[in-house]
Amino acid sequence: MAAPWPNVAALIETGEQITIGAIYPIGCATTASEADHVLVMLRRREGETLTQMLDRLDAGIAGGMGRFAFDAPPTRVRPMQAAVRDAIVAAPSIPPDSIARAAELDNGPVWQAFWLASAVDVLALDASLVRWPAFRAIGVVGPQPTGSDTDREVRMLARSSAMSEDPITGSLNAAIARWRHAQDRLHGAARVAQGTATGVRGG
Repeated sequence: MAAPWPNVAALIETGEQITIGAIYPIGCATTASEADHVLVMLRRREGETLTQMLDRLDAGIAGGMGRFAFDAPPTRVRPMQAAVRDAIVAAPSIPPDSIARAAELDNGPVWQAFWLASAVDVLALDASLVRWPAFRAIGVVGPQPTGSDTDREVRMLARSSAMSEDPITGSLNAAIARWRHAQDRLHGAARVAQGTATGVRGG
């Protein structure tokens, strides 16, 4: 009898990793990894059965071999409250003239997102100045210089753990992608670096 999820089975048989479980703050999710690369990361949809989620995982593995695939959930884009924006900008000393745009992004978790003028501006921020719970889920992104091996730098600050920032945050990157799409700024694939400031290559 054929395996119900042949691509999942093939990864497991070759010693690769499939994970299913709760990931804070996004809820139930599943990932498929090959060596040190994430192939697919999916968040369980509302009302979706485990079988249906695994069906999507199997299809994602087939389409994601050799590249990253992420099923971005719907994201509500709202104006950021002025008081929240001002407090975040003041704490890590974000130069106001480096902020291209800012918004609150809600794709389950709620992100206070800032698009800065450059990756240099993103990496200059001091994550220790925006600790949880005073600050929560801050996403910062900026374009890399021309000729870089990635297109933009992302940082997720004020996470609810002992770490000052998260070296890889799929749900934040998905929200940013949806934000750019809503503004008609998403044109083709892009490579993202995250974790640079922590010394961990998460992109």
